[in-house]
Amino acid sequence: MNAKLLTGMALTLALCACASAPQPNAALESARAAVQTAEADPNVSKYAPLDLERAKQDLGAAENAAAHHRDAEVNQPAYLATQNARIAQAHAAAKADDIMIQALRFKGASNGNSVIAPKATGSVTSGWKARPCTLSPPAASANRMLEVNVTGTMMVCRDAAKVMMRNKYGRIINFTTIVAPIALAGEAIYAASKSAVVTFTRILAFELGQWGITCNSFGATPIMTDMIKGVPKEKIDAVVNGLAIKRLGTNEDCINVCDFFINPGSDNITGQVIYLGGVS
Repeated sequence: MNAKLLTGMALTLALCACASAPQPNAALESARAAVQTAEADPNVSKYAPLDLERAKQDLGAAENAAAHHRDAEVNQPAYLATQNARIAQAHAAAKADDIMIQALRFKGASNGNSVIAPKATGSVTSGWKARPCTLSPPAASANRMLEVNVTGTMMVCRDAAKVMMRNKYGRIINFTTIVAPIALAGEAIYAASKSAVVTFTRILAFELGQWGITCNSFGATPIMTDMIKGVPKEKIDAVVNGLAIKRLGTNEDCINVCDFFINPGSDNITGQVIYLGGVS
């Protein structure tokens, strides 16, 4: 048998092997990824273990069908596994929301970007220094701020809204800042990111209103948190002295605004922004 014939036979066998190799099922891969993500979320095992168990059972059924080459029986349980994994995360997030609101009311927690949805950590630059902030931070720092303050808020609201839409009720409160309306020098990027949150919240109010969900935002005056510990005192004093009520904000100030927005009687108040200290 000549070399050319052997080469041709080897190539044919290789092509046949490739053609007969099982192709990855997209629905199954998506289900695996969704379940893995849910399992990695500590809130899911804590607050939605039954939803997670259902997702794992559905994934097991899909895996079993795939292992026995019953391709027609893979997609349905894989789809259910994906949906149940996402439901588990949404239910866990909603439960965490309730706990966070209780903490806000009774413990005075006021840090973060959103209330009624899992909090994202706020991000602020060091623009209070002498040099204008717009000229100092690298692009990576600016992008990080936008990711946390804008994209983070949007993602949190998106996932919380899914649960609220099923319940046909909900309250979303996003944190902004007085830095934007007072045009504080040195905080251009931070102010821009928080202005985006206000615009996003106003539009979100129109999108979600039909499900009985209100969306509002509020901007607090400076509060002595870790976020501004390194800001020079004279800079903070300059901001406070420009307010109608010349004092630092408190946790209770934030709690009062949140209580007003989440009150059942505030069901016709949406798309609004409240700034503390007389800022408008």
